[in-house]
Amino acid sequence: MSQTPLVSVIMPVYNCELYVKEAVESILYQTYENFELIILDDASTDNTVKIVSEIKDSRIKFIKKNINTGYTTSLNLGVELAKGKYIARMDGDDVSLPERFEKQVAFLEEQSDVVVCGAWYISIGTGVIKPYPEMHEANKLRLLEGTCFAHPTIMLRKSVLVENQLKYDVFSEPAEDYALWVDLLQYGRFYNLQEPLLKYRIHDKQVSQERRAVQIESKLKTRIRLFKYLNITFSGIEQDVWKKVFKGENLDFNGLKILIKKKKQLFRANKTLVFFENDGLKAYLNTLEYQSVKSYFLDRDRFNLLVYFEYLNLCHISSFRFSIRTHVIFFIKSLLFFPNKK
Repeated sequence: MSQTPLVSVIMPVYNCELYVKEAVESILYQTYENFELIILDDASTDNTVKIVSEIKDSRIKFIKKNINTGYTTSLNLGVELAKGKYIARMDGDDVSLPERFEKQVAFLEEQSDVVVCGAWYISIGTGVIKPYPEMHEANKLRLLEGTCFAHPTIMLRKSVLVENQLKYDVFSEPAEDYALWVDLLQYGRFYNLQEPLLKYRIHDKQVSQERRAVQIESKLKTRIRLFKYLNITFSGIEQDVWKKVFKGENLDFNGLKILIKKKKQLFRANKTLVFFENDGLKAYLNTLEYQSVKSYFLDRDRFNLLVYFEYLNLCHISSFRFSIRTHVIFFIKSLLFFPNKK
């Protein structure tokens, strides 16, 4: 290995004694060797520290924290300590396939405008392959629904973080990676190698499982923040409406009008700025509108004429229309105050 490693691998660990040896060895046995492995233990209470300490390799830098300060804090400390041109992520319960670094380094060295390079993964236990979009435009659209990368598969350019004073947001944990991708969008292209380069483990002790409600709320805020690239802001009421839509919750009639008005504003802004691919954004926004309108007017306990007239009113501001057959059935049920049998 050269004196300065090209790749810095950041691996936060906490109470992962069952898996950490296999995870570390999957990095040490990479076909690409010019890296440092920064392992940051977050005050584990099991045998994680003992197991890692027994693995002898000069490329390992083992940081043992005396106080548990959290996963995101460990990530940011790893970035500060990293000497490499590239930062690769790894978790203490996953397994990197042998050629992962070799393929990612080769791609990033050739594609200087790509700031983050991810890959697909294989679920341990099921063998199911999880694909991610390849090209940048598809990844931007994917961010409208959630992360476009499997976090433990990524390799990114450290210089982009340093030059733009970016880091993982502690307040976005445990969806800190999603928030970082949204911030990085303005600095270069995103790309996913179209093959699995990691084996991903799902188990009950993962952060995302233990703090699911917090993670969902963080993702909702980040999804709305993504629209900053269209120079669009959301009022408090608009945020509440869109969060309900993202979670699949029912809106009232006023909420529907707020949704449709904002949808039009977003699409008009994008036609001017062309940040998202227009047809893709239109399809995404239309789907949100359709699901909310259908839920309010058709998936209800009882129909009545007031609701029917609300639909007619909505047709003046929305491009959405029921089919003729659905419209007729909806009108008859509204006329008869028909109870919906679910």
